[in-house]
Amino acid sequence: MNLLLRSAAALTLTVIAGCGQPYSPAPAEHIAGPHGGGDIFESSPDTAPYQTVSYDILRSWLVDTLHMPQSVAVSGACDPVIDADACPRQAPVQYLDANKGALGIPVFTDEPDGTQAPSLMTSGGFKVWIVAASSACGIAAATPSTMNELFPAAQGGLDSYDTFYLLLLGRSPTAAEIAELDTLQGAYSDDVRKAAAVCTTVLASLENLAAN
Repeated sequence: MNLLLRSAAALTLTVIAGCGQPYSPAPAEHIAGPHGGGDIFESSPDTAPYQTVSYDILRSWLVDTLHMPQSVAVSGACDPVIDADACPRQAPVQYLDANKGALGIPVFTDEPDGTQAPSLMTSGGFKVWIVAASSACGIAAATPSTMNELFPAAQGGLDSYDTFYLLLLGRSPTAAEIAELDTLQGAYSDDVRKAAAVCTTVLASLENLAAN
């Protein structure tokens, strides 16, 4: 797998996804969305050099595939310090919604088909997706019913990536991808962190984000 995927997996386990690491919320006036860090696409302007899937598809993966609620009331470290749309750890869909402008949204026109290709994802949008996806993966990984849908126990649980790959990419993983994900899992001792790492790595893959 691309080194970018490993970076995405590493980010999961800092754990933005809420698997036990300290979390320091920003003040209430904080604007949702990561800032700084430069242009990760190594090009100018600050947009992906390829067409990415749209915000609507990204959102569907969180809501329909990982079963994230579309609206939640945050608590604990986030409440009442910051709003839900700035608390991806608990509200990844609301956080994604607040930053959709950087993720590739439909461009409506007067043409017969009604729209053009979605706008391009910016590097800031990619960061938003990593944060939202890793947060959602952390929540999903701690939800047994969701994990059994994505990694069915009857098929080997986390020992098999076929179902998850088919849901997202429409294909089975290659031998090289299986080896990479097995190695990634080996770095962690509990199934929640393993599942969160695998989930985030696939969701953040360039193949997954490239428009078909």
